[in-house]
Amino acid sequence: SATISKDPKGHLLARVVVRLQYVTQKILFMSIVEDVVEQALVRFVPGIKKCTLIDKGKGKCSELVLQCEGINFPKAWELGGFVDLHSISTNDIAAVLNTYGVEACRAAIVEQITAVFSVYGISIDDRHLGLLADYMTHGGGYRPLNRIGIEGGSTSPFHKITFETSTDFIVKAVIEGATDQICNPSARIVMGAPIKAGTGSFDLLFNAAAAARASKEQKEAGFKIKL
Repeated sequence: SATISKDPKGHLLARVVVRLQYVTQKILFMSIVEDVVEQALVRFVPGIKKCTLIDKGKGKCSELVLQCEGINFPKAWELGGFVDLHSISTNDIAAVLNTYGVEACRAAIVEQITAVFSVYGISIDDRHLGLLADYMTHGGGYRPLNRIGIEGGSTSPFHKITFETSTDFIVKAVIEGATDQICNPSARIVMGAPIKAGTGSFDLLFNAAAAARASKEQKEAGFKIKL
């Protein structure tokens, strides 16, 4: 049997009476109660399996962070009076994309990569991480930065060959009769051609006639310049 009452402070107390047959061996009920309590459902939020309250404050400043196993953005928005909605973050990139859009997805990718490297004391320029995030999200969604993502997002055989499983990509390109216009930067580098970016985006031509005229004029003026 079980009864519920209140203590002088108003807290609820549950008293459980268990009737057992006579036994000589003692039973430790504390571990049994702990197991039952862990399985008891008091309040449930779909998508959230577990929550832990962490104090990330420094010194006398307390900064409580609620770390959840799982994600439920709509339910978090309902707690606007208790949590800072502008500080919500998650490593579920798909959830960020579907809820906040591709720009937030890009920012989340940069944030998560930065967090991984910061554990080892490694700092990376945000512009470098921005290039990775741009590549992963420029199509409006996000794709993995691995051979699977490159295989599905690139039509350049030489670009695929430069990443991983070169033999597999070569064989597949030969069987399918694939062609390559050598426009991709990785493809141009592997073929020994300058990439079409920066100083490689234009041609620098030497005007010999103009140089000869300038040299003649300078000689007449008394200057000596060797070309």
